[in-house]
Amino acid sequence: MLRPRLSPSRFVALTLAASVSLIAACDSDKKDAEADKRREAAAEAMLGGDSVHSEAQKAEEEALKKAFAERKAKEEAEAAELKKEIDALLGLPEELPGDLDAACMSLIEQWEQFVKKTNQDDDGAILAFYDEKKTILGERKTKCMKVGSIEAAACSAKALADAPATLKGKGLDILSACAEKYAPDAVGPRDAPPAP
Repeated sequence: MLRPRLSPSRFVALTLAASVSLIAACDSDKKDAEADKRREAAAEAMLGGDSVHSEAQKAEEEALKKAFAERKAKEEAEAAELKKEIDALLGLPEELPGDLDAACMSLIEQWEQFVKKTNQDDDGAILAFYDEKKTILGERKTKCMKVGSIEAAACSAKALADAPATLKGKGLDILSACAEKYAPDAVGPRDAPPAP
């Protein structure tokens, strides 16, 4: 294998060129660092140093905080109104079912009626319910049996029957409220997400 040989003068020239490149690179790094510092100082002055800008920014932040607080207060008021409306539905029927199975069957019958009532104008939702009816009602009955309270099931069935159509999509909230009231040991607080 042949290796090209460098003449001494060529070696010196290459070494000198590399040294000059390194020195130039070091100088440009210093210049770049100084330029970066100047850019950062200018950006800081633009963002934080301008009192007009910072006052406008503070006003915008305050407006956002106020809007967030108003939205949060509205959501809390709506949640309190919903809780009040659901709590008004809670109660037991005049006659309790004889056993847990009968109570849970009554609950799933009322669940179907509730879905129909609250989705009168939404054919798609009703069709989706009927496509999954067996699964949905099976889940409701399983959860009812798991709670294990005739009173909670009877309360749920009565509340679903008495619920207005405006409570569309709030069926699980109704079931949770009844279970919380009549079987508090079997369930967590109403704020906890319902089990799938």
